[in-house]
Amino acid sequence: MINMLMDGDFPKIWTIVLVCLILYRELENGYFKGFVPYLKTVSFRPYIRILVFFGIFLVAVFFLDPFLSTKTVQFKHQTWAILVADFGGFLGRQVNPWVFLTLFYGVGILWQRRMLPRWSFGGLLSGTLTVLLASVFKFCFLRARPYAELGHLSFFNVAGILEDDRAYQSFVSGDVAIVAGISCYFLYQLRNTFFLRWLVLLLPLATGFARIYAGKHWPSDVVLAMGLGLLMAKFVSQYETALATKSAEFEIKLK
Repeated sequence: MINMLMDGDFPKIWTIVLVCLILYRELENGYFKGFVPYLKTVSFRPYIRILVFFGIFLVAVFFLDPFLSTKTVQFKHQTWAILVADFGGFLGRQVNPWVFLTLFYGVGILWQRRMLPRWSFGGLLSGTLTVLLASVFKFCFLRARPYAELGHLSFFNVAGILEDDRAYQSFVSGDVAIVAGISCYFLYQLRNTFFLRWLVLLLPLATGFARIYAGKHWPSDVVLAMGLGLLMAKFVSQYETALATKSAEFEIKLK
């Protein structure tokens, strides 16, 4: 089983089943009961700041896409680049982020560690929301991938819908999106461990490097995926903070 997990051969269908079971359990435990009231009180200022920052950064990187892609490919035969690309590809292309989070969730339940299941589900939720949003962008913009050799300005290629041709689903990177959604969630949770909380950001960066290195995505695809991951992670983290606050207030009233 360990070899299967490490090689990324764990059947995806079982991963989906496990995630659905976890979702059902969290629904039963009332995770989403306060969701609608929360939406009425949520402040959008933090999200606007993130959007503005990544919007400016995205525009700058967009015009540098060909140059940055060429510079990345120039590292093709360097040992460090191969190692980073292999590691980033392992994180993004395989189902391992989902598998390990579901395993951590189960371990937390068995060991009765309340924090581990909560963080595992939060990471799963953040990653899922990010990759869903990334999928919407893919089919809205239908951007040609670098290997299609149509240039970085090739958008709205209808073949990406009619023929389901993945060569026109570059914007944004779904692999980076899921890793970014999970990693950014832990960035918000690990507030008291400065080193670890910034270390987790290296994971989506490694996946982004791997996707550019392989000629599957433009750098701007990676930047937007990171931005979406940060937005969704912020949303999930703030919602969980609101839930924890209400739960604490309820316990105080009972006492």
